[in-house]
Amino acid sequence: MTRLTDRAMLAGLTITQWSARKHDKRVSDQVARDHDAGANAGRYNKTLIAGEALKEIGSIAGEARGHHYTNTLPWADNGTRILPAANYWDYTREQRAFKERFQGAAARFRESYPHYVAEARTRLNTLFRADDYPDPADLATRFHYENAFTPLPTADDFRVSLGEVEEARIRADIEQRLGDATQAAMRDLWDRVYDAVSHMRDRLDRYEVHPVSGKVQHPFRDTLVGNLRDLAELLPRLNVTGDAALDAMRHRLAESLCVHDAQDLRDDDALREQTARTAGDILADMAGYAAPAAAAE
Repeated sequence: MTRLTDRAMLAGLTITQWSARKHDKRVSDQVARDHDAGANAGRYNKTLIAGEALKEIGSIAGEARGHHYTNTLPWADNGTRILPAANYWDYTREQRAFKERFQGAAARFRESYPHYVAEARTRLNTLFRADDYPDPADLATRFHYENAFTPLPTADDFRVSLGEVEEARIRADIEQRLGDATQAAMRDLWDRVYDAVSHMRDRLDRYEVHPVSGKVQHPFRDTLVGNLRDLAELLPRLNVTGDAALDAMRHRLAESLCVHDAQDLRDDDALREQTARTAGDILADMAGYAAPAAAAE
């Protein structure tokens, strides 16, 4: 059996951006005095730059992080995740595009920075402090986007001399962690499938058109089908163990739940009900592969 270390790597994504917020100790102390409160009763944080100025940068960063998590599998709590080799080229292509967008938005912000500071001087009035603002020459360092790739650890990588017994224990721990990570990665994929199918079934079941007014109750978006199609397309690239059952499930999704467009499901009551039943059958057949969880609204 091919080991996880032969089919995947670790991928890290680091994005930093200037928060444009500053704790104003002077105002915080003044509020505390005005209300006869303790010095640590609260903190006043100034918004140094109007929120709209940084909205594009924050939006791109959020999209990039979402893409990172969707296209990788769980590994550690620090944002480093397992990237199957089969998904490397798709992942890096999209991440490069996100990085270019992020850097472009940051560059546009820097170009307009003097204007934003001037606007803040008027908006903040007596709260404005020039030394709250980074020097324009240093502003670029406040925005950073980096992808990092490293090999998964193996027991053979351990080289420290600690004695035969302790070395064996540590190597066994490394192998155990890899085994646990492999199981967690596959469980994550099954859970994604379960959640997506459960969400589709629930939304189709709840959809209703009032017989008199024609008003739709509990509508669903086109993404109900689109997201499931995206997942079915992604699964082969994340199926790091080559799980035949997961591949069979992927085919089943593509050939049943992903066939009809969302509008077809809205327009045809019989088709919608049949698709909801099919989704229910799939969920029943997934018992043992994924833990039931409430689908997100």
